[in-house]
Amino acid sequence: MCLGVPAKVVKIVDPINQIGLVETCGVRREVSLTCIADLPLDDLLGCWF
Repeated sequence: MCLGVPAKVVKIVDPINQIGLVETCGVRREVSLTCIADLPLDDLLGCWF
């Protein structure tokens, strides 16, 4: 099962592999941004997905 939880992009960790650091409810986690990387990665900073 897949669960979608809104999170705020706080940092681009690995731009080549499209990995970013996101935060939700004070918890930070590295995730793949591949599914939402239509924009330049730097434009995703501060956005909620």
